[in-house]
Amino acid sequence: MNKKRVHKLFEEETKRKNKIIKNSLFILALTLVIVVLSLFYLHNNKTEYVSFKEKGNVDYQVYLRDNTFFNNSFLGKDNQYISNIVDYIKTTYNYNLSMDMSNINYNYKYNINASLNIVDTKEKKVLYNYEEKLVNDINKSSNGKNTVNITQNINIDYNKYNALAKKFITTYDLTDVDANLVVSLNVNVNGSCEDLEKNSKNQSSIELTIPLNKKTFSIEESNDIADGNENILACKKINNYFYILIFIILLIIIDIILIVRLYIYIVKTKSAEAIYNSELKKILNSYGSYIQKVNNEFQFKNYQVLRVDSFEDMLEIRDTVQEPILMIESKYNKGAYFVIPSGNKILYSYGLKVSDIKKKIKLENKEIL
Repeated sequence: MNKKRVHKLFEEETKRKNKIIKNSLFILALTLVIVVLSLFYLHNNKTEYVSFKEKGNVDYQVYLRDNTFFNNSFLGKDNQYISNIVDYIKTTYNYNLSMDMSNINYNYKYNINASLNIVDTKEKKVLYNYEEKLVNDINKSSNGKNTVNITQNINIDYNKYNALAKKFITTYDLTDVDANLVVSLNVNVNGSCEDLEKNSKNQSSIELTIPLNKKTFSIEESNDIADGNENILACKKINNYFYILIFIILLIIIDIILIVRLYIYIVKTKSAEAIYNSELKKILNSYGSYIQKVNNEFQFKNYQVLRVDSFEDMLEIRDTVQEPILMIESKYNKGAYFVIPSGNKILYSYGLKVSDIKKKIKLENKEIL
């Protein structure tokens, strides 16, 4: 091989390697961008679980009509009360919610509802129900604060509901019935993180149960709040990140196209000489102990030449005829022949030639295209 040809091959191979390195680095950089964006998307497109605590109670005072026996104008909570001297019940509802995060905005509303229920004590079914709102819906926002505090005062007209219950029971001459007035503070908290798609909801109520149609009664307080216990509020952070997902998918498609194009380029531009040297080196490294290199010219004219398709076939023939494998390399390193001469003038031959590799490359390129 002359120096001009060697120089040209060297230039072509250098140019090829530089292009492969340049494109590989670009693909690597694009892949890193995809990974970073994917991690960013996964971090922001997830449901965060915010813990919160609730507390709630109701304080009340039972105000009395003028009477002979009580000097005070009202009685405190947790007493037994005489219905005939009760005027009204003054109540103060308190509700508190505290979050472990401060970037959550709240739109919350609350109301106070009165519900009169007359129930058959035997069948445990409601005979009569009357409801009215003592405080209509009040809507507020926490404006980024991590606490919600509600304090609401209301006076309950005990005699109004007690008279209604007595009238219903007397009118229909009912026995074995219980009448109760339930006055409840109902809180509905809609928590919204920044860029929230779906709101998480939390509903709570604090109730006073006041017996009616009784000579004496006591008031019971109840709520569905587990004071001091931590609860979980789901807060999903998602909005415009959907467009990032679309962008990531587009980058992945571009990355795949670039990888395929680079592979095609590597296959198409791989020199026949490089393939020849690689294949020859592989054979010599794997089977060098079975091969004897011949430095002088071998006279083929005295033999009947039988060509084989692979070097593995040569190994099987060697084992059969018990003759060495001879290697003859061309003068300009454009081909190597592996031959096994037998005693009956038959020569088994396997050839590895640059010209054959070029033909194979052209055929493969046509199939790829």
